[in-house]
Amino acid sequence: MKKILSASVLILSTIGLGACQTPEDVTQRPEAVTQIQDPQRQATKIKINKKIEVDNIFCARNYQGTVSRATKSYLPAEFNNLEEKRLTNDFRTQKRNKSWSQALAYEDPVTGSFVGVLDRNFIPGGSKVTSFWQRNHIAVNGYWLFVEKLGAFGGDPVATFIPFEADILWIPEGEDNFLIVKGCNGQFVVTKEIAKALANADSSQNAYIRFTTEKTGSVHLSQVGQKTVAAWKTVYANWKPAKKIKIEALGY
Repeated sequence: MKKILSASVLILSTIGLGACQTPEDVTQRPEAVTQIQDPQRQATKIKINKKIEVDNIFCARNYQGTVSRATKSYLPAEFNNLEEKRLTNDFRTQKRNKSWSQALAYEDPVTGSFVGVLDRNFIPGGSKVTSFWQRNHIAVNGYWLFVEKLGAFGGDPVATFIPFEADILWIPEGEDNFLIVKGCNGQFVVTKEIAKALANADSSQNAYIRFTTEKTGSVHLSQVGQKTVAAWKTVYANWKPAKKIKIEALGY
Protein backbone atom coordinates (compact mmCIF):
# COMPACT_ATOMS: atom_id res chain seq x y z
CA MET A 1 0.00 0.00 0.00
CA LYS A 2 1.38 3.36 -0.95
CA LYS A 3 2.22 5.45 2.08
CA ILE A 4 1.82 9.18 1.97
CA LEU A 5 4.03 11.31 4.17
CA SER A 6 2.44 14.53 5.31
CA ALA A 7 4.26 17.14 7.34
CA SER A 8 3.03 19.47 10.00
CA VAL A 9 5.40 22.21 11.06
CA LEU A 10 5.45 23.59 14.57
CA ILE A 11 7.34 26.87 14.86
CA LEU A 12 8.71 27.30 18.36
CA SER A 13 11.02 30.27 17.88
CA THR A 14 11.47 33.24 15.57
CA ILE A 15 14.81 34.86 14.81
CA GLY A 16 14.76 38.52 15.79
CA LEU A 17 16.12 41.06 18.21
CA GLY A 18 12.97 41.09 20.31
CA ALA A 19 12.76 37.35 20.86
CA CYS A 20 14.12 37.31 24.41
CA GLN A 21 11.47 37.50 27.07
CA THR A 22 13.37 38.27 30.27
CA PRO A 23 16.00 40.84 31.29
CA GLU A 24 18.33 38.00 32.27
CA ASP A 25 18.65 37.10 28.60
CA VAL A 26 20.07 40.50 27.70
CA THR A 27 23.64 39.56 28.62
CA GLN A 28 25.70 36.44 28.18
CA ARG A 29 27.33 35.12 31.33
CA PRO A 30 29.73 32.23 30.72
CA GLU A 31 30.42 30.57 34.04
CA ALA A 32 33.23 28.14 34.85
CA VAL A 33 31.97 25.58 37.30
CA THR A 34 33.42 22.69 39.25
CA GLN A 35 31.53 19.67 40.49
CA ILE A 36 32.13 18.92 44.20
CA GLN A 37 30.90 15.71 45.80
CA ASP A 38 29.31 16.03 49.25
CA PRO A 39 30.15 12.72 51.02
CA GLN A 40 27.34 13.13 53.58
CA ARG A 41 24.49 13.93 51.24
CA GLN A 42 25.90 11.99 48.27
CA ALA A 43 24.76 14.79 45.97
CA THR A 44 26.67 16.92 43.51
CA LYS A 45 27.01 20.62 44.28
CA ILE A 46 28.11 23.21 41.74
CA LYS A 47 30.50 25.96 42.73
CA ILE A 48 30.55 29.04 40.53
CA ASN A 49 34.17 30.09 40.12
CA LYS A 50 33.88 32.95 37.68
CA LYS A 51 31.21 35.03 35.97
CA ILE A 52 31.79 37.18 32.89
CA GLU A 53 29.35 39.58 31.28
CA VAL A 54 29.55 40.37 27.56
CA ASP A 55 27.33 42.10 25.04
CA ASN A 56 25.23 39.87 22.79
CA ILE A 57 23.32 41.83 20.17
CA PHE A 58 20.90 38.95 19.65
CA CYS A 59 19.74 39.24 23.26
CA ALA A 60 19.13 43.00 23.26
CA ARG A 61 15.47 43.89 23.55
CA ASN A 62 14.67 46.34 20.79
CA TYR A 63 11.18 47.53 19.96
CA GLN A 64 12.21 50.37 17.64
CA GLY A 65 13.23 50.15 14.02
CA THR A 66 16.82 51.26 13.42
CA VAL A 67 19.33 51.68 10.59
CA SER A 68 23.02 51.13 11.31
CA ARG A 69 26.13 51.30 9.17
CA ALA A 70 28.82 48.65 9.76
CA THR A 71 32.22 48.06 8.22
CA LYS A 72 32.77 44.71 6.54
CA SER A 73 34.93 42.25 8.47
CA TYR A 74 38.31 41.30 7.02
CA LEU A 75 40.46 38.19 7.22
CA PRO A 76 43.55 38.49 9.47
CA ALA A 77 46.81 37.76 7.67
CA GLU A 78 47.41 34.62 9.77
CA PHE A 79 44.47 32.93 8.02
CA ASN A 80 45.50 33.71 4.44
CA ASN A 81 46.59 30.08 3.96
CA LEU A 82 43.07 28.73 4.58
CA GLU A 83 40.91 27.52 1.74
CA GLU A 84 38.49 30.27 0.78
CA LYS A 85 34.79 29.63 0.39
CA ARG A 86 32.72 32.30 -1.32
CA LEU A 87 29.09 32.35 -0.29
CA THR A 88 27.58 32.90 -3.72
CA ASN A 89 24.49 30.70 -3.38
CA ASP A 90 21.40 32.06 -1.65
CA PHE A 91 18.88 30.14 0.47
CA ARG A 92 17.56 28.20 -2.53
CA THR A 93 20.78 26.23 -2.99
CA GLN A 94 22.69 26.67 0.27
CA LYS A 95 22.30 23.03 1.32
CA ARG A 96 24.38 22.00 -1.67
CA ASN A 97 27.16 24.42 -0.89
CA LYS A 98 28.27 23.55 2.65
CA SER A 99 31.60 22.10 3.74
CA TRP A 100 31.51 20.29 7.06
CA SER A 101 34.22 19.87 9.72
CA GLN A 102 36.79 22.02 7.91
CA ALA A 103 38.23 25.36 8.99
CA LEU A 104 37.57 27.73 6.10
CA ALA A 105 37.91 31.40 5.26
CA TYR A 106 34.37 32.43 4.35
CA GLU A 107 33.73 35.36 2.04
CA ASP A 108 30.24 36.78 2.52
CA PRO A 109 29.11 39.24 -0.20
CA VAL A 110 27.32 41.34 2.42
CA THR A 111 29.29 41.20 5.68
CA GLY A 112 32.86 40.43 4.55
CA SER A 113 35.34 37.69 5.54
CA PHE A 114 35.43 35.45 8.60
CA VAL A 115 36.91 32.14 9.79
CA GLY A 116 34.76 29.25 10.95
CA VAL A 117 33.96 25.53 10.91
CA LEU A 118 30.54 23.95 10.40
CA ASP A 119 29.48 20.78 12.21
CA ARG A 120 26.35 18.65 12.16
CA ASN A 121 25.14 15.74 14.23
CA PHE A 122 22.10 13.99 12.79
CA ILE A 123 20.01 10.90 12.36
CA PRO A 124 19.81 10.07 8.64
CA GLY A 125 16.38 11.20 7.53
CA GLY A 126 15.66 12.47 11.05
CA SER A 127 16.62 15.06 13.68
CA LYS A 128 19.66 17.30 13.18
CA VAL A 129 21.86 19.56 15.31
CA THR A 130 23.93 22.12 13.40
CA SER A 131 26.67 24.19 14.99
CA PHE A 132 28.79 26.93 13.40
CA TRP A 133 31.98 27.71 15.30
CA GLN A 134 33.23 31.11 14.21
CA ARG A 135 36.10 33.02 15.75
CA ASN A 136 33.88 35.57 17.49
CA HIS A 137 30.55 33.83 17.85
CA ILE A 138 28.93 30.39 17.86
CA ALA A 139 25.56 29.37 16.41
CA VAL A 140 23.65 26.23 17.51
CA ASN A 141 20.30 25.29 15.97
CA GLY A 142 18.49 22.52 14.10
CA TYR A 143 15.25 20.58 14.24
CA TRP A 144 13.67 17.53 15.82
CA LEU A 145 11.73 15.15 13.59
CA PHE A 146 9.01 12.90 14.95
CA VAL A 147 7.17 10.36 12.76
CA GLU A 148 4.10 8.54 13.99
CA LYS A 149 1.06 6.72 12.65
CA LEU A 150 -2.37 8.03 13.51
CA GLY A 151 -5.43 5.90 14.04
CA ALA A 152 -6.12 2.69 15.94
CA PHE A 153 -5.29 0.52 12.92
CA GLY A 154 -2.20 2.43 11.79
CA GLY A 155 -2.89 5.19 9.31
CA ASP A 156 -0.54 7.08 7.06
CA PRO A 157 2.66 8.28 8.78
CA VAL A 158 2.69 11.89 9.90
CA ALA A 159 5.96 13.78 10.30
CA THR A 160 6.30 16.71 12.70
CA PHE A 161 9.28 19.06 12.35
CA ILE A 162 10.12 21.14 15.40
CA PRO A 163 12.86 23.72 14.69
CA PHE A 164 14.92 24.92 17.64
CA GLU A 165 17.56 27.46 18.62
CA ALA A 166 19.80 26.98 21.64
CA ASP A 167 19.91 29.56 24.43
CA ILE A 168 22.32 27.97 26.95
CA LEU A 169 25.45 26.07 25.92
CA TRP A 170 27.69 23.89 28.10
CA ILE A 171 31.29 23.56 26.84
CA PRO A 172 33.87 21.27 28.52
CA GLU A 173 36.95 23.07 29.86
CA GLY A 174 39.66 20.51 30.49
CA GLU A 175 39.06 17.49 32.71
CA ASP A 176 37.45 19.12 35.74
CA ASN A 177 35.52 22.20 34.59
CA PHE A 178 32.97 23.32 32.07
CA LEU A 179 31.66 26.66 30.83
CA ILE A 180 28.00 27.67 30.93
CA VAL A 181 27.41 30.10 28.07
CA LYS A 182 24.15 32.03 27.87
CA GLY A 183 22.98 33.37 24.53
CA CYS A 184 19.87 34.14 22.53
CA ASN A 185 18.33 33.08 19.20
CA GLY A 186 20.92 30.32 18.90
CA GLN A 187 23.83 32.79 19.01
CA PHE A 188 26.68 32.91 21.55
CA VAL A 189 29.50 35.43 21.86
CA VAL A 190 33.01 33.95 22.12
CA THR A 191 35.23 35.04 25.02
CA LYS A 192 38.88 34.27 25.74
CA GLU A 193 37.76 31.49 28.12
CA ILE A 194 35.65 29.85 25.43
CA ALA A 195 38.34 30.23 22.76
CA LYS A 196 40.96 28.69 25.06
CA ALA A 197 38.73 25.76 26.03
CA LEU A 198 37.95 24.96 22.39
CA ALA A 199 41.53 25.40 21.17
CA ASN A 200 42.79 23.05 23.92
CA ALA A 201 40.16 20.34 23.37
CA ASP A 202 41.45 16.83 22.68
CA SER A 203 41.48 16.67 18.88
CA SER A 204 41.97 12.90 18.78
CA GLN A 205 38.31 12.19 19.52
CA ASN A 206 34.78 13.56 19.34
CA ALA A 207 33.75 16.18 21.87
CA TYR A 208 30.47 16.62 23.71
CA ILE A 209 28.38 19.74 24.19
CA ARG A 210 25.14 20.16 26.10
CA PHE A 211 22.50 22.76 25.31
CA THR A 212 18.99 23.88 26.17
CA THR A 213 16.47 25.04 23.59
CA GLU A 214 14.61 28.34 23.77
CA LYS A 215 11.07 28.40 25.20
CA THR A 216 11.09 24.68 26.10
CA GLY A 217 14.08 24.54 28.46
CA SER A 218 14.76 20.94 27.49
CA VAL A 219 18.40 19.82 27.81
CA HIS A 220 20.18 17.82 25.11
CA LEU A 221 23.60 16.14 24.85
CA SER A 222 25.21 16.18 21.42
CA GLN A 223 28.54 15.14 19.94
CA VAL A 224 30.85 17.32 17.86
CA GLY A 225 32.88 15.45 15.27
CA GLN A 226 36.61 14.79 15.75
CA LYS A 227 37.53 16.72 12.57
CA THR A 228 35.58 19.74 13.81
CA VAL A 229 37.36 19.52 17.17
CA ALA A 230 40.70 19.50 15.34
CA ALA A 231 39.60 22.54 13.31
CA TRP A 232 38.93 24.45 16.55
CA LYS A 233 42.69 24.71 17.01
CA THR A 234 42.88 26.70 13.78
CA VAL A 235 39.77 28.81 14.28
CA TYR A 236 40.65 29.87 17.84
CA ALA A 237 44.46 30.05 17.57
CA ASN A 238 45.94 33.26 19.04
CA TRP A 239 42.43 34.49 19.77
CA LYS A 240 41.84 38.16 20.45
CA PRO A 241 38.51 39.86 21.14
CA ALA A 242 36.93 41.52 18.16
CA LYS A 243 35.70 45.06 18.12
CA LYS A 244 32.18 45.58 19.41
CA ILE A 245 30.05 43.26 17.30
CA LYS A 246 26.96 44.62 15.62
CA ILE A 247 24.29 42.41 14.16
CA GLU A 248 25.14 43.65 10.66
CA ALA A 249 28.66 42.28 11.07
CA LEU A 250 27.68 38.70 11.90
CA GLY A 251 27.78 36.35 8.92
CA TYR A 252 25.84 33.09 9.08
